Amino acid sequence: MQIRGAIFDMDGTLIDSLGSWDDFISFFETKYQLKFDYVKNADLLRQFRTTPINEVAAIVHEKFGIGDSAETIATELAERLEIFYRTRVECKEDVPAFLAGLSQKGVKMCIASATKPELIRVVLRRLGIDGYFSGIVSCEDIGKNKSFPDVFLAALDRLGTPKAETWVFEDSLVALQTAKKAGFHTVGVYDRNNDRQELIAAYSDEYIAAGESICRLL
Repeated sequence: MQIRGAIFDMDGTLIDSLGSWDDFISFFETKYQLKFDYVKNADLLRQFRTTPINEVAAIVHEKFGIGDSAETIATELAERLEIFYRTRVECKEDVPAFLAGLSQKGVKMCIASATKPELIRVVLRRLGIDGYFSGIVSCEDIGKNKSFPDVFLAALDRLGTPKAETWVFEDSLVALQTAKKAGFHTVGVYDRNNDRQELIAAYSDEYIAAGESICRLL
């Protein structure tokens, strides 16, 4: 199948950053004496990974009763995430080479992420891959998370490529299910912080497994 446009999730797909949630939880456990059960809250963590920070903050504030307000939690999350992006996060293996290969083939590329646009720009610039993308679409700007197709459709509009020739690259099961249902060609990307890889592979037209290079798609 021909590819003319590529819509990339950022966290867990382009960059190795989903471990930041462990950092957030450790912070909350220390500051607010939160006792977080990873097993009991596994579904909640999956939801967080495709949800804008302001929505995550509201859920955390309501469910666990921490922070003066959801706005306080959102500010704390944003501050810690920016530090994480500025100092620690790196590209996933072979991503720069893959983006360069797509660029050489004339493929248009766009980011569709639940992260704030200004934070997306911070990490893309630091990693030297910002020049590959013609646009950034954030769930926060759209007002809906990736349970809805709006962010992918907005990215498609930004690219101006035919949907049938536009591929969505994601590590999240929810996001892949949404993109698949919306009619996109889907590429699932393994990330060690996500479970349910069999289901992720099932909703992927192409699947990059653990230890496999994404460059095989070039």
